[in-house]
Amino acid sequence: MRTTTRMPSFTQAEYEQARAVNILDYLRRNGYVLEKSGREFQLKVHDSLKIKPTGEWYWHSRQIGGKSPIELLKHLENIGTVEAVKRLCGNSRDMRSPPEDNSTRPGNMPETPKGFILPERNSTCKRLFAYLNITRCIDAEIIQAMLKQRKIYESADYHNACQRQ
Repeated sequence: MRTTTRMPSFTQAEYEQARAVNILDYLRRNGYVLEKSGREFQLKVHDSLKIKPTGEWYWHSRQIGGKSPIELLKHLENIGTVEAVKRLCGNSRDMRSPPEDNSTRPGNMPETPKGFILPERNSTCKRLFAYLNITRCIDAEIIQAMLKQRKIYESADYHNACQRQ
């Protein structure tokens, strides 16, 4: 019985070229958004993937890491070694676009911030007074002075301590 071994469809030179690619530059060129995180970089879509400027990387949520851009690309885009080498060398016929960052889509844009509205005032400040005096050990005279100056009050809905500016 004859066995055949599959030869990789890239040369040793292509493999070495792919290993030498600056992975940060590759990711930027291919549409990934990188954010600075201390001395490292992280992808906006995968914030647990940390990449050092030296090319070392560690994906904390998956507990994998290494120094090879080939290995990183294999895990990041869920492709095989041959395809990763071809993409890093720029020879791929099937250049897949990076995952979309849904936070920049028009439908997911944050609404314009609404103005802050203080909650309604409660008719009494008994709970506020008891909380500040007994639990927080603030002197009763200080609490009374703040209430008299209308700097603090008790909210009607949840009885929170509210501060006026």
